[in-house]
Amino acid sequence: MATLVLVHGAWQGAWCWERLTPLLEDHGHQVLTPTLTGSGTRAEELTPRVTLETHISDVVAAILDAERDDVVLVGHSYSGMVISGVTERAADQIASVIFVDAFYPSDGESALDQMPERFQERFRAEADRHGDGWRLPANDGLLDVWGLRDGADRMWARDRITDWSLNCFTSPLRAPDMRRSAVPRLYVAAHPERYPGGAVFAPLAERAGADGCHVVTVDAGHDIMIEAPRQLAEHVLGATR
Repeated sequence: MATLVLVHGAWQGAWCWERLTPLLEDHGHQVLTPTLTGSGTRAEELTPRVTLETHISDVVAAILDAERDDVVLVGHSYSGMVISGVTERAADQIASVIFVDAFYPSDGESALDQMPERFQERFRAEADRHGDGWRLPANDGLLDVWGLRDGADRMWARDRITDWSLNCFTSPLRAPDMRRSAVPRLYVAAHPERYPGGAVFAPLAERAGADGCHVVTVDAGHDIMIEAPRQLAEHVLGATR
């Protein structure tokens, strides 16, 4: 059985995997859901010094602690950046990589670089107006961008999201050897018409496909693990076989 390491995205935490985790464990897999520094239950650790490199180190440490070389690495949204960096550092421990409606960076590219200009401007303005130039407050507008319309799902997520740092979005990926390219990869895309953030992630799904990823689409908004956990589980389990 594989060790599945599920890495959450911006403003979220390990809580976002609660519906997916038991579906994977029922098949005998070990599931790890590290909380990134400054997020979720570690929200009090958020400072301007937290960057992409901080989060890559968080996940590398979790993989090394597991002492396994059959890791299936899963990253949602922002954590497409994280898992790309982790694979660069720990490729020998990685069996496959799964991007869940995620950023798909090249070496030297940041998450912000991959966004349309209107999203870049929105986040910079939000940090300037409400976050001392770096903090991005958690708010209902995020749920709109993610397409979380269902009342119960929306309330569940709204009660748990925490502030984020613009510095994580502006940190470039350092992956000169692009070891990610040697690992089997799957990109699970949300339906681009289901949420405004599709303007960001639909082109990245195309980029991933052109780079050799197998791409599948799920009829859900950005938070596939919340809206469609059983469909996501089928794809993740398929990638472990």
